[in-house]
Amino acid sequence: MELRAELPLEGVISFYQSIDRFWQYCNMCRKLEEEGSEDQRIACAIGARECIDNAYAEYLLNIPLIFATVDGIKPMSLSTELDTEELKLHFQRQLDSIDRKDEIWRYLDILNTLRNTCPFNCSFEKVERDVEDLVELADDARRFVETLYVDILVDETKGQLKEMIKNPESFRSLFPLPPKPLKDEYRI
Repeated sequence: MELRAELPLEGVISFYQSIDRFWQYCNMCRKLEEEGSEDQRIACAIGARECIDNAYAEYLLNIPLIFATVDGIKPMSLSTELDTEELKLHFQRQLDSIDRKDEIWRYLDILNTLRNTCPFNCSFEKVERDVEDLVELADDARRFVETLYVDILVDETKGQLKEMIKNPESFRSLFPLPPKPLKDEYRI
């Protein structure tokens, strides 16, 4: 799993946010169809289509990360040294999380079906169960990512900061400070 340092799960976040927005637009579109408000329905349908297109792109770009987060696999920190057995276990868990080709294809088929039927060929009753499964996948990813960023990473940061408080000199190289000015340098 190749991760960027700034926000390693950015693609997963974008995926589940797109699915959430799609679901909101879809619900509004169906409600407006019942009310007969065609102009507003068209606007909602266009929004739903944009969201499902974005979710499709993020899904394809982040399949390994999406399924790893759904399975609760935490990204490895590049600064932490792991022994060989820990690395093997981590890589095996990643492999197991994406070793389900049928499920991966099923979600891709759902996304393609939605892309081809939304906005104006919508027969929601036919795809309702599939949409609910897709929303559930996005919710599972969202729950883990939020837990990861709020609970796990905050706890890890607390631990690092406690260590830094105990021995700040060993962490000096991580945070380069500007040189201390000479006393006479600022005299007038």
